[in-house]
Amino acid sequence: MSQKGKCSIGVNIEGPPHLQPGSTVEIKPPEFGYQGAWYTASIIQRKTPISSKRFMVQFTHLFQDEKTGKRPVRMFSVSHIRPQLPPLRPRKFKQGEDADAYHKNGWWEGVILQEWNNGNYLFMFHSDNQWPKYVEFGVNQLRLHRTWFNGYWVPPVQESELAVEEVQREQEYNEGDLVEVRNDEDGSNRSWFAAVIVKPVGNKRHVIQYMTLETEDNTDFLEKEVDTSHIRPRPPDIVVPDQFVMLDQVDAFYNGGWWKGVIIKVLSDDSKYHVYLATHEEMEFKHGELRLHQDWIDGKWTKPSPGEVQREEDPTKITMEMEELTEGALVEVANDEDGFNRAWFAAIIVKPVGNNRYMIQYETVQTEDDTGLGKEMDILQIRPCPPDIPVPDQFEMLDQVEALYKGGWWKGVIINVHSDDSKYQVYLATHEEMEFKHSDLRLHQDWVHGKWTKPSPGVHL
Repeated sequence: MSQKGKCSIGVNIEGPPHLQPGSTVEIKPPEFGYQGAWYTASIIQRKTPISSKRFMVQFTHLFQDEKTGKRPVRMFSVSHIRPQLPPLRPRKFKQGEDADAYHKNGWWEGVILQEWNNGNYLFMFHSDNQWPKYVEFGVNQLRLHRTWFNGYWVPPVQESELAVEEVQREQEYNEGDLVEVRNDEDGSNRSWFAAVIVKPVGNKRHVIQYMTLETEDNTDFLEKEVDTSHIRPRPPDIVVPDQFVMLDQVDAFYNGGWWKGVIIKVLSDDSKYHVYLATHEEMEFKHGELRLHQDWIDGKWTKPSPGEVQREEDPTKITMEMEELTEGALVEVANDEDGFNRAWFAAIIVKPVGNNRYMIQYETVQTEDDTGLGKEMDILQIRPCPPDIPVPDQFEMLDQVEALYKGGWWKGVIINVHSDDSKYQVYLATHEEMEFKHSDLRLHQDWVHGKWTKPSPGVHL
């Protein structure tokens, strides 16, 4: 092939695979306030000369400017850098066992004190910089503590411990495979570019050729060597709706790549949309420049999260498909609004009144004498209470959530995480932007065809 463009993250150097440019690593910053935790980052390049043991890195989340989304390049000694521990299956822990807990974007070292009846664990941080000292974590937020020593994990990582995602990752891509390759950014600045596998080069690395990015002299498409963790299969073709709706999670085609975002406005001609990107930018896109967002998780593609409007040929097909509602059943009921202004309120079934209608009593809406407001509702305005699912220690950009406001749960999306990690800017489906505390939010779930859908991931690691 003809002359190729230059990589923007430096050239390959001799040394362990995890210290090569573009590799994902874990770093323990020596600064006060971060001691005792490991944070994910990407290797940019080794500081010159080649014999130097210091590396330029860029963190996935740490030190990110909340307004611009930009993250500075930092310099660290090799003694503070280790490979990224592969994703592991959830496991049981014993009292007194050393573990790491994922908290405030990092893995903090500590010890398991006790297992609760709900399956969660009481964890004590080793670091004196973390307060409170004792925090409850679920199994998905914990991993067995390991040390990187002389090029090996202690204790070793067994294949049976690996998550399905990591097992899938060991399947090498073949020459000519059509794939998507992510840029060198993580978190909110991540985008995916169409590419083809040129050849494997060992150590879970491949040479790829982009299909939308050209060399500097515009004579050929750019080639680059990338780690397998930066590669995923092409998303399957799924039907693109005739019209996207509010809060649909989409990928927008921009500068040759697909960037994750959410629909925040449908323009009057229905062929253009305002999209709020994970990069904190709001841009206008044509219908043909958007696709429904899908996530590659555990070796499988997730289905796109439904928007506010169910796309059915016959609206009567949207039925509850749930067990008969009985007196005393706890439910949620919709307000009298439809579409984007709909909110859900906790209520209790008082009695059925016939013709698929029920008398309910609100639990959060009071009458003037402070008793629960009663009302007759159609079954189409009633759904079961959502199942309890773990609320993340911190919500992330573009997480679909429901916000508790005026007694009801209103659908929205996280558009900004404040620096203290306990407050968030949420763009509601009502076109309002409001600030909420962590405790006033829950992950959004949809009741579709008699089943609860899982919440769609935001911008995670």
